Amino acid sequence: MILSHHIPGRELIKKLFITYPRFKTKASNIMSGAMIILFIFLSACSTMQQQKDPDLAKLEKQIMESGQKIDDIYHRVSVIQFMVDNHERSLNNIEKELVNARGIKSKKAEQQGSVYAAENSHTNSVLKIPSAQESPDIIYKKALASYKDKNYAKGISLFNSVVKNYPDHDLADNALYWVGECLYAQKKYSDAILAFKDVLGKYPEGSKVPDALLKTGYSYLAIDDKENAQLFLKKVVTNYPFSPAGNKAEATLKRINR
Repeated sequence: MILSHHIPGRELIKKLFITYPRFKTKASNIMSGAMIILFIFLSACSTMQQQKDPDLAKLEKQIMESGQKIDDIYHRVSVIQFMVDNHERSLNNIEKELVNARGIKSKKAEQQGSVYAAENSHTNSVLKIPSAQESPDIIYKKALASYKDKNYAKGISLFNSVVKNYPDHDLADNALYWVGECLYAQKKYSDAILAFKDVLGKYPEGSKVPDALLKTGYSYLAIDDKENAQLFLKKVVTNYPFSPAGNKAEATLKRINR
């Protein structure tokens, strides 16, 4: 049967349904299939969204935690920066004021330094000097053992032996530092200052510099010289802000300035 092309679209579909019943059935099947496919697609999208939600929640949590950590670090840096800025404003004036004070104190330190040198000379003459065949590591271990046993005189002698006989050894700066610790433990703070400053002068790139600066500050504080104490403690905070020595110096400065 030939259909006229002048029949409108709606009439044409109606005529097709009447003339060809199978066409109507196939159309219904097509529509039903399309609806089923659409339903499956929407269900799949919903399932995918549900699967993504936990991942998104986890990611958001990680972002929040990272943000908190960054805020903590920023706060710590801000506090340190504030302290450094505050200290630098007064540093020049303090150093000028200390010039005269150092002139007076240096005379006293020189007198006490002669006692320190005499004590070392006496110690070396009384105690058994380590054998030249012993390695610096062995001498250093013996010196530490003497320090732990509170035999400070022997410890000083052994540590000085490492510094004198092996000045370029990796343990030389540590040995010189521990000479200061032995003196500090005996409350000979002025002598300890000289020993710690020797570390700074002879081994400025050594690993014990932060601790030597810190203990120099402690030693000045012990003899009630707060100006010099703050000067050295500020150097620790400024140059080694995230080190253990830096944290101790920062806490001590806060306590002094209360």
